[in-house]
Amino acid sequence: RLSNGGERITLRTRDGTTLIDFTYNDSPRWTDGGGYALQFQPPANLLSPESDTDYISNRFPGGAPGQAPLPAADLTFATWRPLQFTASQLNDVRISGISADPDGDGLTNFAEFACGTRPLKPDSKDVLSISVDDSLQNQRSALLTFPLNLRAKGINTIIETTTSTPQGLQNWMEAGRHSDDHYQDSALWSYPVSAFLSGTGEQMFVTISVPETLPQPTRRFFRLRFAQTP
Repeated sequence: RLSNGGERITLRTRDGTTLIDFTYNDSPRWTDGGGYALQFQPPANLLSPESDTDYISNRFPGGAPGQAPLPAADLTFATWRPLQFTASQLNDVRISGISADPDGDGLTNFAEFACGTRPLKPDSKDVLSISVDDSLQNQRSALLTFPLNLRAKGINTIIETTTSTPQGLQNWMEAGRHSDDHYQDSALWSYPVSAFLSGTGEQMFVTISVPETLPQPTRRFFRLRFAQTP
C-alpha cells in the first residue's frame, strides 16, 4: 500500500531497465482530501511524469481508474441560454432571465443551469434527495444526493442546513459545497460518498454524508443554494 503523504515510485522492465522513476507527495492541494485522484495527462515525454502540471484532478470522488477523464466545463450561463431558449424567449427576461422560472417548478434558470436540468420542463422540483444512514452504532447521518451540470463553469453548489424554531427556519449554515469540480467540507465534517453519471453523461449525481451532531429528536432541514464563482 502506498503512503498517503508521499513515496518514491520506480517501474522497471524485466531486464532491470528503468521506465519511470519519480517521487510524489500531497502538495497538489486540489486533490488532497475528499477522495479525488490525480490523473496523468501524458506530456510530450511520456516517461517523465515528474511535474504536477502533467496531472489533472479526476472529477469523481474516489477516482475512476481506467476511465477517460470527464470533459472540462465549457458553458457559462450566458452561453447556456441560447441552447435552451428560442430567439424570442431570449428577449424576454420573464422567460430566460437568470431569476426567471418559466416552467414553474421552483428552480430559477440559474439553478437549472447549475443542476443540468431543463428550464422549460417542470420535472426538476425535487433536485435534492435526502435519506438517513443509521448503519453505524450511535451515529446517524443524512445522505444528500443532488445533480451537477458537468458543463457548467464557475458554479458553487452550496448545501445549507438549519433546525426548526418557533420563528420558522432561520440561521442557515453551510454544510458543504461543490466548487471548481470538487466537494469541500465544512465545520459539520460532511464528505462525499459516491458519484455517478446520468445517461446523457452531462450530469453527475453526487451523494454526500452529513453526520448528525444534534440531540434527537431535533429536526434538521437542508436546502441547495447556487452562486457564481467570483
